[in-house]
Amino acid sequence: MSLRCAPSVLLLLPLLACGGKDTGAEEAALVPGGPRSGLTEAGRWSLRYTADPTPIPFNEPFSMSWTVEAQGEAPEATGLLVEPWMPLHGHGGATTPSTAAVEGGFLTTDLQLHMPGEWELRIRVDADGVDDVLVLPYTCCEGY
Repeated sequence: MSLRCAPSVLLLLPLLACGGKDTGAEEAALVPGGPRSGLTEAGRWSLRYTADPTPIPFNEPFSMSWTVEAQGEAPEATGLLVEPWMPLHGHGGATTPSTAAVEGGFLTTDLQLHMPGEWELRIRVDADGVDDVLVLPYTCCEGY
């Protein structure tokens, strides 16, 4: 099937490529850039972030504070890996982020989105040998 013949497919692609389970479609519509929360693919953890500064700046460093809530019988999270990824170009951000456990969750620092466009925040949660992932879409920096 040619994508030129099926424009409705193009409208669905961002929804299909996001990964994870949608826990707030209404939130995604209200938050500039993309959703700030989601449920990991296997449903083990619910994640939410707050960016500093907000909104996330173009081509400047920022950080993200994360809360991670175990769902059902999932163990408490012991590690978090956050990777910004630009799928259209096949590359990550301009820096190598690091994440540390802090009281109440995790803090990811040294993030930078150096190009405007469609990004993914790829997050892996680890806990006692169990892991799960969440991919949050993020549109960076309109107007650049």
